[in-house]
Amino acid sequence: MGENCDFRNGTDLIEENGQSLIAVINEVNRRKQANLAPTQRCYTNSIVGASMGGQVVRWALRTMENQNTEHDCKLYFSLDSPHKGATIPLALQAFIKFGAEHGPEDATRQVFRERWEGLQSPAPKQLLAFHLATNGEHTAYINMMNQLGYPQKTRNIASANGSGVGNNQGYSNNTLMGGAHGAINIFSLGTATVFNLDLFAAGNSTISKFFRVLEQPSKTHLHLLTGHMMLEKQSNNTVVYKDGEVQRTLLFNGAIPTSQWDRSQTVTFDKDFTNWDNSPGGNRNDISGSFLDAIEDGLKDQGFNYSIARPGLRQSFIPTVSALDLATDNMHTNASDFIGLASNPNTGTTPFKSIFIQSNNQAHVFMSQGLLDFAKTEIFANTKVSCGGSTTAPQGPGDVEPPSGN
Repeated sequence: MGENCDFRNGTDLIEENGQSLIAVINEVNRRKQANLAPTQRCYTNSIVGASMGGQVVRWALRTMENQNTEHDCKLYFSLDSPHKGATIPLALQAFIKFGAEHGPEDATRQVFRERWEGLQSPAPKQLLAFHLATNGEHTAYINMMNQLGYPQKTRNIASANGSGVGNNQGYSNNTLMGGAHGAINIFSLGTATVFNLDLFAAGNSTISKFFRVLEQPSKTHLHLLTGHMMLEKQSNNTVVYKDGEVQRTLLFNGAIPTSQWDRSQTVTFDKDFTNWDNSPGGNRNDISGSFLDAIEDGLKDQGFNYSIARPGLRQSFIPTVSALDLATDNMHTNASDFIGLASNPNTGTTPFKSIFIQSNNQAHVFMSQGLLDFAKTEIFANTKVSCGGSTTAPQGPGDVEPPSGN
C-alpha cells in the first residue's frame, strides 16, 4: 500500500514538518497492525523523500531513532534532495527583492512580493546555500543535520537529477542568463530607455543590474520616478546589493543618470557562491522561462519597443554533489569517479549505500524510466514482513500490496 504525505505549510521549518511526518509514520504503523486476521501480513515501510521531502524524512527517521521510537522503516530513498544546500541564482533573487520593494503599485508588485515572501520563508532560508536575506539560517541548518546524521536502522539510497560525470549546465560563470530592454520613441527627440535588465550567472563582477521608469514620460521632457538596482561581487563569498529610487526632471538629450543609491547592503556567505549556478545538478529554467515571459508580457502591454535576451539556459537547483552528499565542497566534482561503483560507493565518499546517477543534467525530480526501475528494485528487495503471517519477503508488486483493510 502506497501513501503520499504532504504538508499544510510546505515552507515551514524542516523540523516542524518533520514532526508532522513522525505523526504520520506512527499512525501508519498503528493501522498496519490493527485488527489483523491470522492469515494477514503487514510490511515494513519504505519512504521516498523528493527534494525538500528528503530532508524532512531524514530528520524524522533519525529523530525517531534518537527517541527510541520504532519507525519500522527499512528503506530511506533521498530523491534529488539538497543535503549540502540548494541554489536559486542571486541575480534572480536581487530582481525579485527589488520588484517586491520598489515595483509599480499594481498586481506586478504583488506578484514580486509573494515571490520574495516565499523565498524568506523558514525552509528556503534553511535550504538555500546563498540567500540575500540570510541571517545564518543555512549554516545553522547544515550544522544541525550533520550533527543529527542519517538514519541508522534503514538502508539509505539516493538519486541525483544532475550529471554524474561532471558535465555542467553548458555555460560559464559570467554568462548572461537573461535580459530585457524596453524603450519609447519621443517624436524627433529620439528614443528613451525605460526598462533595462541583465541577469548573469554568479561569478561575473556584476551579477544583476536593473533600471526602470515607473511612469510614462511626457512628449517633451521627463518628470520621472526612476528605480535602479545592482548586485555586485565583492569577493567569492561576498556580494553588495544596491538599490534606489530618484525623482528627476530631464530633457531627452542623454542617458538618465542612475548612479545615486538610496541603500547599500553587504551580504557575506560562508562559502564560495561563484560555481553553483552552472554546476552539474538537477536544474530549473526560472530566468529563461517564467520570469522573462512575464517581463515580455508587461513590456508589450505598455506599448514599449522591447527586446528580450533569452539564451534558454537552465540553472542548477540541486547540485549533484549536494544530492549525493559527497564528501567534497567542489560542486563540479565528477561524481562517478569520486564514489566508484554507484551500486556500492567507496566508504567515506557518500553516506548512501547505493545511488542512481546519469550522464546528463535533467529537470529537478524528473522521474526517468531508469530511476523508476532503480526505485522499484530497491523497494521490493528491502520490504520485509513486520507483523503477522509469513516471514518471507515479498517478491514483487503483487506480493507487496497488503490485504484489503490493513
